[in-house]
Amino acid sequence: MFKCVIFSFITSHPIMKISPRYSKPNQLEQCEIVAVLVNGDVIIVSSNERESFSFDQSIVQSGALCSSLHTCNAGIIATYSGTALLCKHTDDSHTFKLFPGYIGLCGKEVWIKSLSTLHNSQSEKNNVLYLAECQMDCYWKVIIANCIGDVLTEFSFQNLSLRVTAYCAVLLPTKEDNYSNVYLILATSDNNLHLLQCTINNSTQIVSTHWKLVGLIVIILCISCTIFVYFKF
Repeated sequence: MFKCVIFSFITSHPIMKISPRYSKPNQLEQCEIVAVLVNGDVIIVSSNERESFSFDQSIVQSGALCSSLHTCNAGIIATYSGTALLCKHTDDSHTFKLFPGYIGLCGKEVWIKSLSTLHNSQSEKNNVLYLAECQMDCYWKVIIANCIGDVLTEFSFQNLSLRVTAYCAVLLPTKEDNYSNVYLILATSDNNLHLLQCTINNSTQIVSTHWKLVGLIVIILCISCTIFVYFKF
């Protein structure tokens, strides 16, 4: 029988972001909440206790804030000062440390705004890829990497007259082993939706850059209605 427990809590500062600690809790004690406060603190709250998370002080800039928070099978991933961080579920110190590999770096070419996961829901294997959104000075970029930080593909939107306003991605299997199709949907400031596709190899460190536009939805706004025009390539 499913048991539902509702509890409330009060924090010292307003909450900016909130996420479950475990993506698939297997017991009531794992139904915990991770919250980022407006002052930059990250706390974990359960029905009977409260604990604090910390960031590796060697990589945190003074005055910067946590810009994204997400739960995955390995732990809790966050972005802080343009850097990807991971706090493993098995880490009793509750410390966010550098994400492994390329997307764990922070520099002029890699400034990560948010980090999330991509799951292949139609595959029997529990393979998880990581999707990093990079906000650069002159263009928008996404990077997809595996669990050890190896980059599998990346896509840059370099159009000075347009900007990306929203995006989402989905991972689908192919008929070949170790290959997957990534579909990326971009919403741009000209009211269009761009559907792009790229095939990646999950078992190698070869970066695939063969993205192709497979669909375009043009949104025409009228006084009395909205018209969607879909083009398939």
